[in-house]
Amino acid sequence: MTVIIDSHVHLWDLKRLRYPWLEEFAPLRETYTLQRLEQEVFSHGSGPELAGIVAVQADAIPEQSMDEVRLIESQMRGTVPVLAMVAYASVERGKAVSDELEALTASPLVRGVRRNAQNESDEFMARAAYRDGIVEVARAGLVVEVCIQASQLEFLRDAADELFSRAPEATLVIDHGAKPDVDSGSFAAWSAALRQVASMGRTVCKLSGLVTQGKIRERGMSVVEPYAREILDVFGAERTMFGSDWPVLRLQSDYLAWLRLVDAILAGWSIEEREQVFSDTAKSTYHIHE
Repeated sequence: MTVIIDSHVHLWDLKRLRYPWLEEFAPLRETYTLQRLEQEVFSHGSGPELAGIVAVQADAIPEQSMDEVRLIESQMRGTVPVLAMVAYASVERGKAVSDELEALTASPLVRGVRRNAQNESDEFMARAAYRDGIVEVARAGLVVEVCIQASQLEFLRDAADELFSRAPEATLVIDHGAKPDVDSGSFAAWSAALRQVASMGRTVCKLSGLVTQGKIRERGMSVVEPYAREILDVFGAERTMFGSDWPVLRLQSDYLAWLRLVDAILAGWSIEEREQVFSDTAKSTYHIHE
């Protein structure tokens, strides 16, 4: 297996920061550090070779967004290094978000911004202030990262159209393939909407998070395979990057089971394409120079 840069890992410390969303997920109400990831997955000698991770903000309360950056910075020099971070900024403030972006760009680790929209109303991404905000993110030289539900893809399409019109240099990253409902059988509608967004500008998709979109413990990992293959078909190796969504994926699976599935899907791909998915797309997207 090729060397991996995991493009989507969450790290949180319940003693230092508040994460209200964790109240709904009892199995995750523990502290998850980079050291714990190393011990759980990579300390047995038989696991994959992990060159580093991209740490993605874990929705601590907004007023602790810079504290979250400091938390990740404090862990960045472990055996497995943090190579980049996607931080939180309240992009719905529009152009006023520039003060937050100035603070974030002072950290050499921060390469992108994610304002979670998956639990917001349908019109959230349609608001002028939101669109002004993501344009500010792009103009600050940061990746615009989005976490949405599949039903929100049409709103992302319109927001992306404006983003690339006003900031052609932007990079847009879609987390978790836009979270398709793998139990519902709504594959065709999800795929069509995803393809529309993929046709715009520099849009990249994370091959991550699929295992928590269905009853995988009951139905098995094979239920997510068509969705993973479709993401690869839509975006190609050069715009797809592997991510584990650890520790959230522990709700329905485990790190190595997800990695084995992706590795099996890519078995017939060239060495260069596999390297793109497992590391090189993350490097180019987040400007990682090892």
